[in-house]
Parts: sequence; structure tokens; C-alpha cells
Amino acid sequence: AESDEADILEKKAQARLTEQVTLVLNKGQTLLNLDRLDEALECFDEAISLDSERADAFVKRGTALEKLQHVDEAISAYDQAIALDEGLATAYLNKAGILNRLERYNEALECYEQALGHNKNRALEVV
Repeated sequence: AESDEADILEKKAQARLTEQVTLVLNKGQTLLNLDRLDEALECFDEAISLDSERADAFVKRGTALEKLQHVDEAISAYDQAIALDEGLATAYLNKAGILNRLERYNEALECYEQALGHNKNRALEVV
């Protein structure tokens, strides 16, 4: 009975953490939409400190860094997102966009191909 109660408490704590991370990410996204980039970045960093396994938080962090013209840090954030979720097409697409602008076309092409490959695989899984 004690282990069941401990499991229930752990699940509740995890649910609260997930909810907190989601709220912080949503706040950050709103700040990003308002071009309050430094504040948005703080939110994304907070979300990552709460749960460093959230690939979407790294994508949002990359987007804020990209808008702040911190392209190397943005690429790094997208790489971290990809490391957490290789099927996250958004991370590949955003990274490819930066690489294109840097005229690193072969690397950009590789990112687009990876995004397409993962999207095709996910589409097949859904069917």
C-alpha cells in the first residue's frame, strides 16, 4: 500500500512539473511573439532547467536565439533538440534555414533530407 501511495504521489508530482513546464513554454512563446526576445529566452531556459528532456523547449530556445542573431547558439539548441528527438522535423527545418542563410548549403540540404526522412517515417507509423 505504501508503494502504491508513493507511486501516486510521484505521478502527481510529475504531472505538476509537466504542467509547470508547459505554462513556462507558453509564456515564452507569447513573449517571443511580442518580440520580447530576452524575456522569452529566460522562459525557455527556465523550462529546460525544469525538464531538460523537452525537445520542444530547445527548439523554442533556438528560435529565440536565432531572432537575437546568436546563430551558433541557435544551431546548438536545434542540435540538442534533435539529440532528444530525432524525429522532430521542426528542429531540422529551423537549423537548415540558418545554414542556408550562412551559405552552408550542403549542411542545409542534409538537414532538409533528414527532416523529410523522419516525416515520411512518422507518416508511415500513423497509417
